[in-house]
Amino acid sequence: MTTEMPSDEVLRRLWHSGLGRLYRESRGHLGRVTSLDDPFERRGLYWTTALLLSLSAASLVLFSIWGMAVVSADLRSVTFVPSLIGLAAGLFCVAKSVAFMRGALALGAALAEGRDGDGADPLRTVTFRRAWRWARRKDLLVGEGEELHLR
Repeated sequence: MTTEMPSDEVLRRLWHSGLGRLYRESRGHLGRVTSLDDPFERRGLYWTTALLLSLSAASLVLFSIWGMAVVSADLRSVTFVPSLIGLAAGLFCVAKSVAFMRGALALGAALAEGRDGDGADPLRTVTFRRAWRWARRKDLLVGEGEELHLR
């Protein structure tokens, strides 16, 4: 096998024929990227998002109740500042949960379209370059040029 890179069409065909999946599976759980095509991963993504949102909402409610109790007791009290900090922390948790949910859904949509998580073409990503080197090192590629394919 030569060391020159084949055309983008060949590389894209390799990627979609399973090079990315094989590489992620070889890396174990930490190297795996979730895909919304798999119903179990999709369910896990939704449960994680729901759990984060419910925890954030609970913290916001608790901090709000605590803040309102302190505010109604005495506005000039020293505890007014910690209640505002608690309220800000609750709002921060909700904002982070919403950001996580939007990011997770964007990642799932990008993967469903065959792109990497940052929206880039898979051939231009670090994951692809690592998978390409891994496949060459493991001798998983057969053929030359346009005939290149996975074993």
